[in-house]
Amino acid sequence: MKIKFRRINCAVNKIEALKLLEEIAIRPSHSSPRKVNKPLAIYGAGAFGKMAKEYFDNIGIKIAFIVDENAEKHRSDVFWNNKILLAPNEVSHKEKKDVLLAICVGKIPYLDVVTPLYLSGWLDIVPFYTISAGYRDKHPLGNGWFTDGLSFVDLDGIQEVLMCYDDDISRAHHIQFLAWHHLQEEWSFDKAPIIPDNRYFIPEITRLLHEKEVFLDLGAHHGSVIESFIKIVNQYFREIIAVEPDNANLQKLKLCVASYPLEIRSKIKILPFVIGEECKLLNFYEGLDFASQVCKYGNTQFIAKSIDSLSLKATFIKAHLEGSEMGALLGGIQTVIEFRPLIAMTVYHNRLGLWECSKIMMDEYSKYGYRFLFRLHSWHGSGAVLYLINR
Repeated sequence: MKIKFRRINCAVNKIEALKLLEEIAIRPSHSSPRKVNKPLAIYGAGAFGKMAKEYFDNIGIKIAFIVDENAEKHRSDVFWNNKILLAPNEVSHKEKKDVLLAICVGKIPYLDVVTPLYLSGWLDIVPFYTISAGYRDKHPLGNGWFTDGLSFVDLDGIQEVLMCYDDDISRAHHIQFLAWHHLQEEWSFDKAPIIPDNRYFIPEITRLLHEKEVFLDLGAHHGSVIESFIKIVNQYFREIIAVEPDNANLQKLKLCVASYPLEIRSKIKILPFVIGEECKLLNFYEGLDFASQVCKYGNTQFIAKSIDSLSLKATFIKAHLEGSEMGALLGGIQTVIEFRPLIAMTVYHNRLGLWECSKIMMDEYSKYGYRFLFRLHSWHGSGAVLYLINR
């Protein structure tokens, strides 16, 4: 499956955004999940590739080998013990013809990754998330969703949020996000580049941070976002509340926090909670590392806590909850009204990110002076973050 590419060099103001939306809307969505029907290899041995390897292990699909430009370096990584790692030039012509290659690199354009692979003889290349979309009955990872068509309600909702974003970059990134999930085409905008390394900490956020921040990290995972926050504020903050329910992630998070000097770690509180809109029993699928999440066929249960029930004086909320972000934020309305925190929430894990997350947040919080920004921080239709700013 060869994905089409389009480069756009104009600014995406409101008028241009509506033109591009109309162009996308009149085209049918032919995108569909890809089942693994032949030997499988993955391209990328970094964090994304490791997540993919654990994903395929979980659903019982064997990986024949891993391809990476820096294969020699990754061979010394204990994670890849007993796995075959090959540089691109070490893959045989027969393997390039017979093996399905799943791309697990999200920080550079898909086109830049696959073009040299096609030129070298690979025939069957797909984004990893296009495969994962075909196994939702076995694994809850949802990043590879497709629109399955756009209704009139969808188009009205998308048009409304495009008009309400605070800048042209937001409109460009939302159109790019839509083009991937509806058409599975990679569009890029010269005037709105994707910046992977500032996820949650775009300049519009960082310029507002101060030494008395109370940072609420929902979905703290292993602590990498906390580490970034501490560096950005130069270790000056009032408190960090790290929320992480997955037990394996929680243990690594505790090790991360324990590594800080006493004057830092004494201001970090860890809460092993599931966060939801209401305080009620929820199924949770743990043991999936990045992808652990609230899920109807989860392997354990939690009594969820709402943000409001925690009685926190949060001034900055980051939410990365694998699709449960909107409910979590709606469970914090009183906290938002009282403390007006900065908010950064991921919106790419399910179809709600198409427009409903943005629309509901706008309807609920614009009355409190918030403005809204939409940013992509990776390719493959992922890494989308909605920012709510009112300072």
